[in-house]
Amino acid sequence: MNIVKQLMATHGLRQIDIAESVGVSRPTVSDWVRNRKDPTGENLRNLSELFSVDPLVILGALSPEAQRVPHDDSPKTMEAKILSTCIDKMPAADRERALAMIKLTFPQYSDFFNEAENSSNV
Repeated sequence: MNIVKQLMATHGLRQIDIAESVGVSRPTVSDWVRNRKDPTGENLRNLSELFSVDPLVILGALSPEAQRVPHDDSPKTMEAKILSTCIDKMPAADRERALAMIKLTFPQYSDFFNEAENSSNV
């Protein structure tokens, strides 16, 4: 079952409730529920706040049980985690180049990615 659909059921919300709370159309929520599209950017942040879960839970990269409680990530950390999740889904041959490009383009994330690299090399 789709995580957005699960969270809606858990919180007793309908698609129109989500649409109004997040500020999107009901068809957009339908696309999320049917796995046609993933929420991104501000919509992802708004959904994570609405459901009080880590954005990675909504993207399916982290189980609801595994998330930290309470949810108190800064926007910078959340964005870096989302970038990291996207990189992890890339073919191995492209990951190193993508990571280097992100570090050059977004130096504010280099600490986060350096920590992640160091912990995965241990």
